[in-house]
Amino acid sequence: MIAGPLVLATWLVLTHPEGVPIGLAYTRIEGAKFEESGEDALVNYRKAIESNGGRIVALHEALDAEELARRLASIRGLLLPGGGDIDPKFYGEEPNEHLGPHDAAFDQFLFDLLKDVEGRKLPVLGICLGMQVINVFHRGTLYQDLPSQYTGPVAVEHKSLKPGFDPIHFVTLANPSTMYAMFGVERMPVNTRHHQAVKALAPGFVKTASSDDGVIEAMERPGEPFYVGVQFHPERMIEKYPATNRLFARFVDAARGIRP
Repeated sequence: MIAGPLVLATWLVLTHPEGVPIGLAYTRIEGAKFEESGEDALVNYRKAIESNGGRIVALHEALDAEELARRLASIRGLLLPGGGDIDPKFYGEEPNEHLGPHDAAFDQFLFDLLKDVEGRKLPVLGICLGMQVINVFHRGTLYQDLPSQYTGPVAVEHKSLKPGFDPIHFVTLANPSTMYAMFGVERMPVNTRHHQAVKALAPGFVKTASSDDGVIEAMERPGEPFYVGVQFHPERMIEKYPATNRLFARFVDAARGIRP
């Protein structure tokens, strides 16, 4: 377990003293490496937050309870990043033969983070796995494997191996929605690398983007300052497609208390 004053955490505070503290969820292994050596498996997410005036606070299971509680108390928003699959027991299903690597303990850790920030009404952004976690936490379900469980009106590639996470298909945005307010277009190109997706949308949430085959690509909870999930990876697109930065800018502004 990692306890006590942490050199890396102190360095982050000193180098970004005015940044809005945003919690970023790491796996146990990713978190331990980050604390011990500075190796950051989620560097693209961190850069996206920092470039918009935020400061990452690493949250992970390798922290002892006291340190985790201290960090959670400090954050003003929560970012749930991409990752593996979710254990289907959390939405009442048996594993599909195509289910990928999953970790029920990590899933529960992410649910616990959401429970904490929900009680404080903090802004939340979920990306890929993060969106799926939001959906399951709020009693939605998932397709465990899109290729074997879902057939849409047209064929759309969702698990692209294209280098650099370049855009590979389009999504249609709902108007009105937070997504439409940020991007101001009805259709936009996105990258994609997932084989799971939202099946039954969680109660209280609305679909705000979908691909041409009908797969839900973004969701939000109306009435919140910012509670958004996206199935694609905007953190990988910012350099070539700067418009995707608007998602992170709006999220950090919400954490700062700025309303559109």
